[in-house]
Amino acid sequence: MTSPRTGRSGELSYETLKSRQRTLREGFPDGVGLRVHRAISWLQRNAAYADELRDSEAVKERSVFDGFFSKLTDLDKDLRIYNTIWERYPGEIRVLLDNH
Repeated sequence: MTSPRTGRSGELSYETLKSRQRTLREGFPDGVGLRVHRAISWLQRNAAYADELRDSEAVKERSVFDGFFSKLTDLDKDLRIYNTIWERYPGEIRVLLDNH
């Protein structure tokens, strides 16, 4: 059963999560409040895609994509791709790795 507080299958709605975040944010440690805000915003913007992930065609496409990159990295015995990416994008990669 769906209620105003929840979506399908009893999942919390965006509005409920946002309201709860506003109530609790003062008690969050430094940096956590911003991360929670970003996560909730991301969920709001991307919730429309959740149903697509359940679609068998989307799952198949993702599997083909993953397989392609797995094969590509398996064949890169000399780490040419790995090294090129690190040489061209070290700052961007570091930002991603440091963002817990």
